[in-house]
Amino acid sequence: MTVRRSVFVSLLLAMLLGTVACAQAPTVTTPKNGDRIGPSVDVKGSLGHYGLMVVITDVYNSKTNEKLASVPGIRHYTEQNGTFAFRISTPRNAWGENVPLTYKIRTFELKGKDSPGPETVVTCYAEDR
Repeated sequence: MTVRRSVFVSLLLAMLLGTVACAQAPTVTTPKNGDRIGPSVDVKGSLGHYGLMVVITDVYNSKTNEKLASVPGIRHYTEQNGTFAFRISTPRNAWGENVPLTYKIRTFELKGKDSPGPETVVTCYAEDR
């Protein structure tokens, strides 16, 4: 019985570790790195399976790379086939007229409490006015 239990535990650990190792970052198709985006942007892509997506937008001063703000992430389930599409707002320029803004849009799957999966980051810039 001990050998069977040991084999069972080994198989169970292998399956669990395999699941963790297979965690994948979301694929973001829109927006693309380098895009200039307006006061809002559609974030589209896929996860490959049904899951809970989180989007967080970090805002930087493009000249100094100083982090100015972090917009708490929305949480949104993917469609059954793993695709997602939702609109987020991007902070406007509350730091002065001439401060160019860079947005780092971070997406990841949330698996359980405080257990984020691998992250995808898309870097965009505030549209010219």
